Amino acid sequence: MIIRRLRGRWREELPATAWRWLLLPAWLVFRPLVGLRNLLFDLGWRAVFRLPVPVWSVGNLTAGGTGKTPLTRYLARWAIAHGLRPAIISRGYRAAADGVNDEAQTISECPVVCDADRVAGGRRAIAAGATCLILDDGFQHRRLHRDLDLVLIDATRPWGAEDPTAGATLPLGYLREGRGALRRAGALVVTRTNAITVAALTAVQSQLAACGKPVVRVDDHQPRLRPLVGTTTSAVGSLAGRAVILISGLGNPLGFERAAVAHGWLVRESLRFPDHHHYDQRDLTLIRDSMSRHQAVAVTTGKDAVKLAALIAGQDPLAIEVLEVDSVIQPADQTVLDGLLSATMPAAPQR
Repeated sequence: MIIRRLRGRWREELPATAWRWLLLPAWLVFRPLVGLRNLLFDLGWRAVFRLPVPVWSVGNLTAGGTGKTPLTRYLARWAIAHGLRPAIISRGYRAAADGVNDEAQTISECPVVCDADRVAGGRRAIAAGATCLILDDGFQHRRLHRDLDLVLIDATRPWGAEDPTAGATLPLGYLREGRGALRRAGALVVTRTNAITVAALTAVQSQLAACGKPVVRVDDHQPRLRPLVGTTTSAVGSLAGRAVILISGLGNPLGFERAAVAHGWLVRESLRFPDHHHYDQRDLTLIRDSMSRHQAVAVTTGKDAVKLAALIAGQDPLAIEVLEVDSVIQPADQTVLDGLLSATMPAAPQR
């Protein structure tokens, strides 16, 4: 497989290379600043704002994707099923001109409010009728009080690196803060558990057990394909043995690439764009050239599909397929998560 890092993608992958040591001076500044900021919150010297509805946070310890969007959608559906009116509060990272980013566009279960000031965004959502807030990528956003902090851990690289024993804080590694921050979590959600061996998963669970927090395991299930423009789905096996190129703007494209190989696709090239990349006509030219050169079908992710579909509207269609995957919480762990969510529900008025 040929991996092409495009549009500055190399900067996001710098901590995985030997060149990261050039960033040592920045690390010597960044790490103590993170620790000082957390200390100020821990001591109560920085204000924390409490809103009058349950607030659930879905966040990471590491930079890059861990599967937050599927869990966010699960929480939204859970809230609706229990009589709440949820709204998702996002900072709108790398949002388009309309202020909405790609992850927000993939969520249809409830309103999404994009605001760099999460407290202000939460107040706007409540004023519009929300009775429950889901804070997207909120573990480090400590200004807003949350009733439940869910921290996602990608089983394929729990501390940001493929080696489960490795992991340094930014910019030498992918950790946003040290592992000790997990003591703030309400529960640890381990995603992509079926993408590693049983032995590797056991090792990860042993590391997390030391945190003393409930652990919820999530598998990726029911993968399927659909055309970039259209809704008809097909089995991933329909591309088995066929030449494929991959298009992604993900924090962790390795998981996407591994899944493609596991499905039996002949992956000729992976076009890695920066996380939350906004595609343009230059990118379409690159994609067309790669498809032609390899005589291949292109496959992208659901997050990338929303922007690619808008870009090619009115142009000659490309044979781009979208890989969609449902995340399924293991039954025993679903009971644990449901209990944690129920504990945050407002008490019913006494009669």
